[in-house]
Amino acid sequence: MPTPWGPMLRSIPAWAAIWTMALQGGVFLAFLTKIPTYLSTVLKFEMKENGVLTALPYLLSWFLSFPFGWSCDKLVSRGYLSLTAARKVYNSISHVGSGVAILALGFCNDPNTSVVLLILSIGVMSASYPGVQANFMDLSPNYSGTIFSISNFLSAVCGVFGPIIISFIVTEKGSVSQWRTVYCLLSAVMFLSNLVYVFYGSAEVQPWNDPSDNHNKIRGTKTDEEKEEGEKLASIT
Repeated sequence: MPTPWGPMLRSIPAWAAIWTMALQGGVFLAFLTKIPTYLSTVLKFEMKENGVLTALPYLLSWFLSFPFGWSCDKLVSRGYLSLTAARKVYNSISHVGSGVAILALGFCNDPNTSVVLLILSIGVMSASYPGVQANFMDLSPNYSGTIFSISNFLSAVCGVFGPIIISFIVTEKGSVSQWRTVYCLLSAVMFLSNLVYVFYGSAEVQPWNDPSDNHNKIRGTKTDEEKEEGEKLASIT
């Protein structure tokens, strides 16, 4: 089955999911590479403490992924939320929650509170697992791997340029004001990417998921399912 590149690349819901995940990935990778520097130069933690604190956000992210996934499934299966609404709600928990924590981190002067905000900013991102990261399978079961790969590639690109941009902003590693600028920028990325997803995201299967059906409709030929249905009706009559 050939990949329907044209319809896929013109799909607004697909691009909403692609860019939302890519920008989140860029923020995640920026934190991954810059957290140790921030902890040592601004919060003045020793190397041993630094290593432990750097791991805690990702441990919390792993732990929270279970209740987030379970609760999302329950809300959808019991009819409290449509699948599209659930994807947007959980992605908003991820992006808005993380964005608020990152923004607060930029204006926090207490080291202990800063550590808590730092841990929460990454930990709450796991709500995107039942959010945008599961959305690719909704949009196209047949081509979810393709669109996920596009998003993953763009996420890697953002992850490369993110630390470079931060290095241009933070010229003095111990400068609180420069790190504040970084955190304001990262929180803005989280807020705006979620806004795009809320407005343009969808969990509906896209028409280009099964291009053979569209091709058959254009040619006026029947699909296998339609042929089987016709044979059943013929056998009854």
